[in-house]
Amino acid sequence: MEFLGFTLDVATLTNSALSIAAKVMLALLIFIVGRWLAKKAVAVAHRLMLRSRLDDTVANFLGRLIYGLLLVVVVLAALSKVGVQTTSVVAILGGAAVAIGLSLKDQLSNFAAGIMIITFRPFVRGDYVQISSHTGTVTEITLVNTHLTTINNHDVIIPNSDITTSAVVNYTALPNRRVDITIGIG
Repeated sequence: MEFLGFTLDVATLTNSALSIAAKVMLALLIFIVGRWLAKKAVAVAHRLMLRSRLDDTVANFLGRLIYGLLLVVVVLAALSKVGVQTTSVVAILGGAAVAIGLSLKDQLSNFAAGIMIITFRPFVRGDYVQISSHTGTVTEITLVNTHLTTINNHDVIIPNSDITTSAVVNYTALPNRRVDITIGIG
């Protein structure tokens, strides 16, 4: 059979279509099984993190990060099975990650500092602390910033990267406190 100046063989077309369909089905199978395995791996990792007394916020974040990375690997494996050259896709993803990392440098440093604060716990919610020139009660600790309420009832929001680079005085970390009182005689 001839079509637009090309000779077409029905058997060749059928074999090509079956070959492509088989590759697509295999890629879908890789994606479905890989996604299922990624969810199971994240569930196991999450249980281990919680068993090691890691903060729930950090455990959830790390679980989502692990799932995202595993899903990228699964998608790349499925695309490779279809015949897509994955080296160019990986290069594009790497370049995009570098660009995003550079543009979000300050936010990422706050984020990393937040993970350190939640993990190492120099203070917890309810502690009375002094951070740089700010003194108050910690009301909220997020992955990006920490909220203090001062004795004047002001809400002070401090970026977590500022906290990890300055001295932190936790007045409620120990149960006893010494108070010096000067009494004049005479």
